[in-house]
Formats: sequence, C-alpha cells, structure tokens
Amino acid sequence: MRMNTPRALYSLLLFFLVSNWLPAQTQLPRALDSLLIQSVEFTIQQDYVKAESTGLEMITRYPTHPLGYLFMAATLQSKMLDYETDYFKDKFFQHLDQAELFAKQAIHREPQNPMNQFYLGSTYCYRAFYAGKKNQILPAYWHISAGIEALEKAVKLDSTIYDAYLGIGSYLFWKSQKMQFLNWLPLISDEREKGIGLIQKTIEKGKYSRFAAINALAWIYIELKQYDKAIEVATTGENAFPQSRYFKWCLAEANFRNKKYTEAIHYYNTILNSIASENFNNHYNEVVCHQKLGESHLNLAQYEKSLFHFQKIESISLDSPVQERLNKRLEKVATLKKECQLRLKSVSLSQAK
Repeated sequence: MRMNTPRALYSLLLFFLVSNWLPAQTQLPRALDSLLIQSVEFTIQQDYVKAESTGLEMITRYPTHPLGYLFMAATLQSKMLDYETDYFKDKFFQHLDQAELFAKQAIHREPQNPMNQFYLGSTYCYRAFYAGKKNQILPAYWHISAGIEALEKAVKLDSTIYDAYLGIGSYLFWKSQKMQFLNWLPLISDEREKGIGLIQKTIEKGKYSRFAAINALAWIYIELKQYDKAIEVATTGENAFPQSRYFKWCLAEANFRNKKYTEAIHYYNTILNSIASENFNNHYNEVVCHQKLGESHLNLAQYEKSLFHFQKIESISLDSPVQERLNKRLEKVATLKKECQLRLKSVSLSQAK
C-alpha cells in the first residue's frame, strides 16, 4: 500500500473494499448474513482464498442477487490495493458488471427498497475508486457523484442504513478537504465535520462496516495531522485484527509523521515480515517499507541500519511497470542514501580524531 498523500486520498472510497457493498440493517436471509460476516473477517485478515470461496458460495446460492458479485468485486479490489497490482482487474470488472445489472433489475422491480439503491451506489463507488487510483479524474468524478446520489437515496428511504453513512461521510470530508481554498465562496461549504460525524455514526451503529469506518477515520485524522487521535482510533482496529496489515499501515504512517520513529519501525518491520510470507509479491510494498525504515533509522541517527534498508532497495528486482510507479520514491531513496553515507563518514571522522 502506498503511504503518502495520494494514499490518504483513497480514504474517499477506501474500504468500500470490505464495507459499503455490504447490506445494512435491512433484514437478510440468515445464511447470507452469516456468509457476509465471515467474508468481512476473511478480507480484513487478507485470507483471500477463503474470502473468494465465500463470495462464490453467495453467488451459487443467490445467483441473481447483486450482493455476491459485489463481494467478489470488493475482495478483488482489496487484493489489488493490498498487493499494489492490477492483476485481478478483469475479474473485478466482470463481477462489478453483474452486480450493477442485478441491482438495476432489482430497482426496476422494487423502486422503494432502499437496499437496491445501496447496491447500485456501491457499484458506482467501486468504479470511482479504481478510476481515481488511475488518476482518471472525469470518470472518477462521474462515478462517485452517481454512487453518492444512490447512497443518499437509500438513506432517505431508510435512515437506519448506518453502513451507508461511511461512504457519504468520507465523500463529504474529502470533497471539502480538497476544496478548502474555495470555502470562502458563498456556495461552497465546509462539510468536513459533518462527514466525520457520519463516519462516527457507522462506527457506533454499523453492523458490517464498523472496522472499515475505523480505518477511514484514522486516515482522516492523519490528513488533519491529529496523529494521536489517528493512533488511538487505528489501535482499536488492530486490537480486533492483530494479524491484519490494514490497520498497521495506518499506525506505521501516523507514528512516522508524528516523529515517533521507534514505533514506526516496529510497524513497518511487522508489515515487511507479513509481505514476505505472501505468495503474490511484486515488491512494491517492500520498497515502501524499506524506504520508511531507512528514513526512520536515519532520523534516529542509526546510520548503519538506515544504510542497510536503502541498499536493500537497490537489490530488489522490479518489473518495468512497478519500477515506473516507484520512480519518484526511488529518487528520494537515492538522496537519502547519500545523506546517510555523509553522516556515517562524518561520524567515522569524529571517532578517528
């Protein structure tokens, strides 16, 4: 996962991956409800084999219901974000197309059923997330606008769909955050606090999206430079899922930006070890972890340890597309490595006197 400002922007839609495709308080068949609860846990724990198996079971049992297809799209998108790859995009869009088709058919049959709007809105939000990650600004804007409109219709029909507030709240916050320079205009309002309040409502009352909302809120606090709040919120997620990388990425970044480098080192090392155990690895996240570890050790004047991580990056073989995406980061690593070497040389000269 990218741990920089663009990465924080993903909170506009982040964890639609494992949340907003889920039904809210409207009653579902017990078997489907049970599968959904399992799927959330498998996805957060990065057990994608079991998560996809659960999704296929939902599709088999309910072949014309959009939920199983939404779950499969969510799982695949989660894998792509977790592994920093587009490898699964074809299957992702196939499942998303099916989900959108069945959601529209359900709206035609039952236009007053809020969950049908919820499902349709979620499909648009998935598309917006993917387009945004690819810097496809106009498609991302169109899809997120359609998605939020559908989610708001769902909430208007049933205000107890608390899981939907996560998507709406995230949208309101990030829209206002990125348009602060226009807030002085009479028709542009600052809705950040309102957005945060809606996300907190999902944390308090959402059935399936609580941990997704916890993660989203933690990233918002990082964006606001309220690092202690971010750490407090993310720690509740880590306590519930101690093996999950999702909350550790957030805790690592919050501690790093808060200049708590010892704590940041702990989390980046933990993430790095977790990545090494995965069968799928394009080394993108390894580079990110080594860069952050090198920089943290550098700030602690632990120059030999810092140099180790920068040199480790140089030894990693990257495919051309991954290399291209990492170019700016690799340029920064080269600069940091030179700085580290200069400081090491200075220490050596001082000790020699």
